[in-house]
Amino acid sequence: MKTGSLYSFVKKVLLFSIILPVLIPGLNIEVSGQHSKNQTTPRVINKAPLAPGATRTASVTGYWSEPATWGGSSVPGSGDAVNINNGIMVTVDVAASCASLTFFSSSASTIINIDGTNSLTVAGSVSMPRPGVDDASCSINVGAGTLSIGTTLTMSATTISPGTRTNNLIITTGTCTISGNITCGTTGCIFNISDAGTMNFSGNFSSIPTLTTVAGSAVNYTGSSGQTILAKTYSGTSASPAPAPRPSVHPRWLP
Repeated sequence: MKTGSLYSFVKKVLLFSIILPVLIPGLNIEVSGQHSKNQTTPRVINKAPLAPGATRTASVTGYWSEPATWGGSSVPGSGDAVNINNGIMVTVDVAASCASLTFFSSSASTIINIDGTNSLTVAGSVSMPRPGVDDASCSINVGAGTLSIGTTLTMSATTISPGTRTNNLIITTGTCTISGNITCGTTGCIFNISDAGTMNFSGNFSSIPTLTTVAGSAVNYTGSSGQTILAKTYSGTSASPAPAPRPSVHPRWLP
């Protein structure tokens, strides 16, 4: 093929690879060469895009591992966004995981309960709204299990007399690790360790929540050296982040 003809042919192939995906959404173009004596023939391969994670909503009280809890849909996987409907309690009876966890606005208490030593790993954020009526709450009962939150925790509750509207994170002997920042109010947002449990905070708090600890419990601040420590009285142990290491100095640099 002559140089001019080859240049014209390449332009047509590139134009073809740009226009076709517009005409056929979801079509990815891969152009490869099939060489013959006189020309190169483009070949189009339809590479289907990866499906995004689904959304799973708990519509009835039940176990995490049961499809009935999720309205007959499959059990949530690590890439799925999970919603908990108003007034529902979901019991985590397996090593569960999801991409995010959101409690819907509640006019009745809504609960995630980790059974035994099971675990719930949330790759992204957890969000709790302010309950819509007095004496209602959104709660995660970690118990003796494990809760891991990959990014942020948002707690929006306030306490209103005579009733209370609270967001609660409750641990007995289990472990909760929050890798991102915690957005919370000063009243109605409650962290409670009632036994030898552990809370690990890597981020900072927007306000000072209620934090209750007992002898034998542990609160660890595992973020950078600039992490803010809650000004609280700790009945158990509290570990601050380690100071940043000092740079080493080679002897020949000394005066």
